[in-house]
Amino acid sequence: MEGMWIDPNDFSLTAQQKLDVAIRQRTQELEATHEKHVRDQVRRRLEETILPLYKERLADAERVVKARKGVMDRTTYRKIRACLHPDRVAQEPELKARYEEAFNLFNKLESVLLDEKQLPTPTLAIPTSLSELMKLKKKMAERRNARQGSGDLAAR
Repeated sequence: MEGMWIDPNDFSLTAQQKLDVAIRQRTQELEATHEKHVRDQVRRRLEETILPLYKERLADAERVVKARKGVMDRTTYRKIRACLHPDRVAQEPELKARYEEAFNLFNKLESVLLDEKQLPTPTLAIPTSLSELMKLKKKMAERRNARQGSGDLAAR
């Protein structure tokens, strides 16, 4: 009995076709079961290992942002920035370039210099579960398709 295999060529043509259909169906069932198992494992591992650490770090970042005190008020910041604006300087290229550099550097420091109440940090809707991530992915794909569709119309 060992090593004994059924040769499909021994069957009639209709029996061979039925066997082929049955094999394809079973293969599809096995592939679907395997795909579901893999997705379930990915979701479980994501939700049990990565997301808790991610949520903890996100909460830490939010606490840091909310505790931001700044070193000056918005009025003071704007006065200094206005004094640094390159258009306020004579047209000497070297001096104008230095003021422009100082102005740009000062602008980059705005979120450090002002407190959170005067310059709120924008919040991002960051997914915290696999289902939220998949919804966001779908929404981004819809937006991309809409932009590409409108771009196609403009190209016509």
